[in-house]
Amino acid sequence: MNAPRFLSDEYDCDLLARATQYLPGTSAWMWSLPPELNFIAERGEGSRLYDTRGRAYVDYVMGSGPLLLGHAHPAVVRAVQAQVAKGSTYFWLSEPTVRLAELICKAVPCGEKNDRQLAHGRGPLPDAGAGHRRNPQGSHGERPDRPLQ
Repeated sequence: MNAPRFLSDEYDCDLLARATQYLPGTSAWMWSLPPELNFIAERGEGSRLYDTRGRAYVDYVMGSGPLLLGHAHPAVVRAVQAQVAKGSTYFWLSEPTVRLAELICKAVPCGEKNDRQLAHGRGPLPDAGAGHRRNPQGSHGERPDRPLQ
């Protein structure tokens, strides 16, 4: 883990003042703490959050659920480091995407009923093996042979 970085009380107060100015309710989410209890999170480790003054808190929120293994779990850190070295994001099929889809279908009872509906409700997708051709106008009407204006 990185060594804790303790910020001055003055800097901490400045961050809280800026949060009050730019974030509704001085919150990054739907709830707010009373001003005398508000803090700036510096890092998380396991089940604990540490503020900019080095104080530890038990994190009962845990990222609203996705941090079931805790903050900075070594296995998660290794997996993220290995994947980010391959590129951050791309909207194309990838081996992790296929593995995730398999896991979801196995975990969700109706997951195997893939009716191939588009997420935006435009109806069923044509079978790629049935001679499907890409729209020559592109997905938003743009012409692929002309630069966007």
